[in-house]
Amino acid sequence: MCLSIFKHILSGREKMSLKIEKKNEEALRGYTKGYVMYDGKYSQVSKLKAAQLNEKMGKEKDAETLYRELYALDKKLIYKEFVLEKMIYFALKAENKVDGKKYYLELKAINAKKAEKYADFFKEEENK
Repeated sequence: MCLSIFKHILSGREKMSLKIEKKNEEALRGYTKGYVMYDGKYSQVSKLKAAQLNEKMGKEKDAETLYRELYALDKKLIYKEFVLEKMIYFALKAENKVDGKKYYLELKAINAKKAEKYADFFKEEENK
């Protein structure tokens, strides 16, 4: 009896997980259409949301690619600070302190307070 209840609960959780996964895939398709079909501010928002959703779904390479594309917009980029933080994260994760420091210094120039939380990662390079 108890085992069958447990299986039923587990089955319900699996179904819920699949529903969420399906909704995430649908949302990702919608965001992708948004940045492929349109240009400008809304395209950036769609690409940013697609990158975040890819990250949430464990598709970090896809997310990093989208963040890099956003970063390449440079002065046109609306969410520069957020994207710089993501670029720092991916650089540090790949143990690429050269790129990480570049993004860190760029963030520091824009918003020193926000960059403070990354200072410890780059302290030894600053002292050289």
